[in-house]
Amino acid sequence: MELRSTTRRFRWYWSKTNDPSNPELQEYPEDICAALEKALASTTGTQKVRVDDERYVDVSSRDRPVQLRYDDKKKANERIVKREEQFDEEVVRWWWSADSSGKSDKWVEYAEPVAVQLEKGFKSKMASVRVDDDRYVDLSDLDNMLQRRNDDASKRRAVKREVTIKRKAVPVSRAAWSWFGDSKWEPYDKATSAKLEAAFQSNQARVDVDDQRYCDMTDRANITQARKDGKGKRRAVKRDELLDDEEQPLVKKTKTSASPASSPASSASHVAAGSGALRGLVFAQTGSHSMVRAKLEALIASHGGRTTDGVTGSTTHLIANATDSQTSKFIKAQQRGTPIVTEDFLHDCIKRNTQIDHGPYLIQ
Repeated sequence: MELRSTTRRFRWYWSKTNDPSNPELQEYPEDICAALEKALASTTGTQKVRVDDERYVDVSSRDRPVQLRYDDKKKANERIVKREEQFDEEVVRWWWSADSSGKSDKWVEYAEPVAVQLEKGFKSKMASVRVDDDRYVDLSDLDNMLQRRNDDASKRRAVKREVTIKRKAVPVSRAAWSWFGDSKWEPYDKATSAKLEAAFQSNQARVDVDDQRYCDMTDRANITQARKDGKGKRRAVKRDELLDDEEQPLVKKTKTSASPASSPASSASHVAAGSGALRGLVFAQTGSHSMVRAKLEALIASHGGRTTDGVTGSTTHLIANATDSQTSKFIKAQQRGTPIVTEDFLHDCIKRNTQIDHGPYLIQ
């Protein structure tokens, strides 16, 4: 009987090349991943993590951590670093040998109730676990586990524990890019999305969309689209990070009832008036709130935050109401362990001009 358990962890990878379209991601060792997580969570500690005698990772920019060399003052050998959420599924099966010598290939699998007790005993370091009225498993030597009889301990059968770890493949960064038109978000085509993503990963300040338009990425929290001839107004651009196993398409349209006046990039002065209170936070929304979706997204962007259409690996918070508990986003956030908060958390962060504890705003 298979016993399944899932462990949520964050894995860290660095790019072996400077080509964003072909990063050749390499996973950091467990100890480096742990150190990076600790540095990322710290608000007062070091923002640099030593990799080896020659290299370190700078996580001072939560949106774009990078690996650098100690001897490279000009940062010519900068490498992209990625942090990805990962769920490792552990599958455990318990068997006993049908041959008393323990050399036979004939193994019999324990039934679920016994397997559960064996696994519990194994993890809690019990000396033995009852199988039935006549037999028990001796766990005193985990390298040589044996099933014995109560009435004759010399009669024994070999016992084995099989463990299989099912891990996601090394992630590849994907994102859905779209721009805000007169009343709704318009998705870029796949080729343009890939071009924008490559520019974003390589930290370019500007990238052409076509012969007439370009994207200004100078402020990564407030990316805009503008005309090369300087005519017309700037348009807001948003990036929704997707996981490799996301079932939504690369680009996805977002329905909105916003009017042209509520466009997130209706004026540069509107964005400049914001703060960095939400920098490093990524919000998704479900249900109805005090303002339309596009306007709330604009508010978040103007204070340094980002938004996603769905609950993905990069989403730090889901904005919801208690009545939204049956929505797919709410359920997915619960499964991923993403904090689900009321809209008040967003407004109070802005009001205090700092990121505050989301605990009092959690929706259970």
